[in-house]
Amino acid sequence: MSLPLKHPRALLLKAELLVREGMVRPVSPLMYVVREPSYKAPAGLLSFTVERASAGKPWRCSCDGFKRRRIGFCSHVLAVMTVESQKRGGE
Repeated sequence: MSLPLKHPRALLLKAELLVREGMVRPVSPLMYVVREPSYKAPAGLLSFTVERASAGKPWRCSCDGFKRRRIGFCSHVLAVMTVESQKRGGE
């Protein structure tokens, strides 16, 4: 059973912050590393892998929120999708 999305605005705002602060880094065309800002992770920088099996497939994230929500996205995936959209010229 998937959990409802309780705070969609919070996910969007966090994704925007991740993009604005340069926390989204491409590793390959199908993989990104997304780092949490240091003030959000007091024990040190946390990073998550966002990847997809092939072009056109949905993105998947290694964070607990992605796995727990089961809705197909999290703030990290939204940040990667934003960067991908910017690369394509904002389609």
